[in-house]
Amino acid sequence: MWRFEDRLINGVTFSPDGKLVAICGRSLTIREVLSGKIIQEISKGHAFPSLVIFTPDSSQVLWTGGGDSVAWLTDVESGRDIQQFPVENTHINAIAISQDNKRVATAAGTDISIWETSTGKLFFKMSTQPPSVPQELIFLPSGKQLVSGNTGGGLYLWDLTSAKQIRGFLGHTGHIQAIAITPDGKSLFSSQGGFIFKDGQSVVDTDTSIRQWNIDTGHEIRRFNGHKNWVEGLAV
Repeated sequence: MWRFEDRLINGVTFSPDGKLVAICGRSLTIREVLSGKIIQEISKGHAFPSLVIFTPDSSQVLWTGGGDSVAWLTDVESGRDIQQFPVENTHINAIAISQDNKRVATAAGTDISIWETSTGKLFFKMSTQPPSVPQELIFLPSGKQLVSGNTGGGLYLWDLTSAKQIRGFLGHTGHIQAIAITPDGKSLFSSQGGFIFKDGQSVVDTDTSIRQWNIDTGHEIRRFNGHKNWVEGLAV
């Protein structure tokens, strides 16, 4: 069991090799899973870390702080920042990194920005229609497509060659809380939650299901019911 003097924990993620865990609190803490030993404790001093993911080889972390307009790529062993990805005039809501480690995606406001990992170069931006704001991002295994989960139930597949939206996955009415994709890139899983507008009023979303979608067609395959509360995290 690990004990934390700081009870603020915003997020937890494990490295792909299963050896490390990154914890977002008042700082970004990286520990060995088996021993609990702290490898790095990283802080920018102005915003608490809120989002973090490991690169596919587990050697680096991509992360950002709550309210921050920059995402950092940081080396796990040295704690040194390797690259940064700044957005303009707003904070970052979601981050993702492709499985070949060549591209980074950030969501800020209604914009999704695609960056070159090694140089920090901005390739292009893709925009959703207001007031739909991307809150979740995930690359398909090929690295050529991206899924965004938005406020208001928007769930979209984007082509990263043309920088255009391919299709939507229709059915959600509440904010997308979590998304996950199978390793073969054929199925998408999603959940929703938060507050929705009904009859002109803001009410609690009662849909606690997980939905499975066919990525190629956009059709819903099945639903998984049984949770009493919103599902805020998914993994396959």
